[in-house]
Amino acid sequence: MKTPRNRHNHWVVRLTLLGALASSLGVAATQFPAARVTLAQSGPEPVVLPFENYRRWMVVRASVAGSEPLRFILDSGAPVVVLTSRELGERLPLQIVGQASIGGAGDGADEQVALAVGVTVEMDGVRIDDATMAVGAAANAIPGMDGILGGSLFGNLVVEIDWAGSRLLLHDPDTFVYAGDGVELPLDMLPSGHFVVQANVQQGGADYPARLLVDTGAGHALSVEPSAVPPGAALTDLIIGWGSNGVARGDIGRVDALQLGTVSIADVITSFPAGRPWARIGAAQDEILHGNVGQQVLQRFRVIFDAPGGRLILEPGPDLHAPFAFDTTGLALAPWSPGTESLEIAEVIPGSPAEEAGVRIGDRLLAIDGREVSQLDPTAVEELLWGPPGGEVELAIGRGSARSQHRLTRRKLLR
Repeated sequence: MKTPRNRHNHWVVRLTLLGALASSLGVAATQFPAARVTLAQSGPEPVVLPFENYRRWMVVRASVAGSEPLRFILDSGAPVVVLTSRELGERLPLQIVGQASIGGAGDGADEQVALAVGVTVEMDGVRIDDATMAVGAAANAIPGMDGILGGSLFGNLVVEIDWAGSRLLLHDPDTFVYAGDGVELPLDMLPSGHFVVQANVQQGGADYPARLLVDTGAGHALSVEPSAVPPGAALTDLIIGWGSNGVARGDIGRVDALQLGTVSIADVITSFPAGRPWARIGAAQDEILHGNVGQQVLQRFRVIFDAPGGRLILEPGPDLHAPFAFDTTGLALAPWSPGTESLEIAEVIPGSPAEEAGVRIGDRLLAIDGREVSQLDPTAVEELLWGPPGGEVELAIGRGSARSQHRLTRRKLLR
């Protein structure tokens, strides 16, 4: 049995969970012991942990405080463990030490959640002890998931992500030796527990240095504050995601290029949030952040987080320079779980095929090309709804007690 690791002296519980959950625990100056991670084997061979690809999330099975296996999003942007169910939290033998205020992305009021310490999380070949956990957070943002974890693993181990094989290779930092030819970037760990790299964004012939969170829980490609990088031509005032506070709005456009070390990726679809979701992560001048880089960029690499060694290693994959796809119908759906009989239409982009076909905000999507949405998983919905430009898709729409058919011809909405 590998000796438990404890590489960090404390957590500062003033943190932001981005991507799937864009929020912050505002308990200023509160500190808790660091989580300890134990691997089931020692030596240079890694522990291999399979994950499920679900809505661009990596989902792993984990037991919390002796619970049955639960579904957790593995999120490098989550310094503490999150359990979505208050009811489950009340049934588990947790050491609740107080309340925390959850705020961040979205326009709603902050959530009040319970804060537990000394939590044990177990997965195949891995055990986390003394974890800090927010209980009852983000249920509306990640329906169908039981929680989020990540910081304990990413902060204490070398975490290698094999997207194609849907698996994590968890290495002991003391025995890990990298012999590949990937690009190595300095990786900073903030006192809040977040991981940051220095990047360069090119827009309109100018270069903009940007400190970006590396966020495996973010489904988008890139998000930057418009005060740091000008949006250029963009679709304005759209839903760009959901956080614990509800809908997050902003603009969506492209940047000319994202430079990560010696690797440049062109025409990256980028969201420009209306607020400043990264401002609360760190107050010190050297902790100023400009945005985050998410799954649609990270999945173009074999990614190796070596936080103990202070580096992020990116091995370019075959899809490195593939075009970034964007919505071709003009519909945004509210968060939902598989098996739901209808999906709420949260937004219709003005001038889009959906608006031209008569679809409205508040309508319910019942079926796509004759297939009831209750029988479709999120990946199938995305493939059917937001396919390549030029194709047609037929939607069954519910409005009140009426059901109607609407045929849309997909087209490019973002130049």
